[in-house]
Amino acid sequence: MLVVPSFCASIARCGSQGPGSMSDLRIRRRLSDEDVIPTWARSHVMLLASFDPREQRPRRLKMRICTTCNSKLGQIFERRSSELMKPMLHGATVILDRKDQTHISCWIIKTSLLVTVMGLKQEDPDRALALAMIRRLMAERLPPVQTLIRIFTRDIEDEKLAVGPAEQAQVQAPPTAFFSITSIGFLGWEMAIGPNWPILAYQSETSGYPGFLQIWPPREPEVRWPPSTVVNTQKIDILRAAYLASSKPGTSEPIIRRWGGPED
Repeated sequence: MLVVPSFCASIARCGSQGPGSMSDLRIRRRLSDEDVIPTWARSHVMLLASFDPREQRPRRLKMRICTTCNSKLGQIFERRSSELMKPMLHGATVILDRKDQTHISCWIIKTSLLVTVMGLKQEDPDRALALAMIRRLMAERLPPVQTLIRIFTRDIEDEKLAVGPAEQAQVQAPPTAFFSITSIGFLGWEMAIGPNWPILAYQSETSGYPGFLQIWPPREPEVRWPPSTVVNTQKIDILRAAYLASSKPGTSEPIIRRWGGPED
């Protein structure tokens, strides 16, 4: 279990205002533990796994956060998203309308940014930027305009590693401020937040990538989960390596985990 302190204090220093901004929060308020990977997601991964269910996989990641913030995070992100995503973690069929796609996109951004924050030092400017994005996400309940999110079905039985750099070089990713190539159970996602034009160009060039469903920005009134094509671990690792190679210089590498794997 990993615990990171001072979440609320970090947000308060951003000087935010408006609904959901949490600008009035101070460290003196009573703190509680926020599960970055919520219990409902971890427990469903454990049901799919072949290891002893008494073990915690993925391991529990916790942040110290005031009870007010914790309650807001649950109300805004977790309740509806958990209803939608629980069957998706098992590969069950789900029809997602535009509102559902937005809910899941916001959850993916919130979770990915919190995990990234845990890997950054207190003085890192990207840490303050990530927290500011979460604060704005809570207020607007919409992803940033410069965001691309696609979901895919991961083959959880396949743990083959990516091959050499020659094949990796065939995949190009856009420059990003933050990205996440992650999976929980059968559900995986590609999240990219970065400059508008490179993101849009990448989105257009890779729109037919087999097995990937774009949910932000929504392209269809409804999308059917799961896609007909399953994405194996090798393809996921190649795509992640391409994002790492294209990420903006001078920043820390994002936290990278496959939440469904026995090695986590």
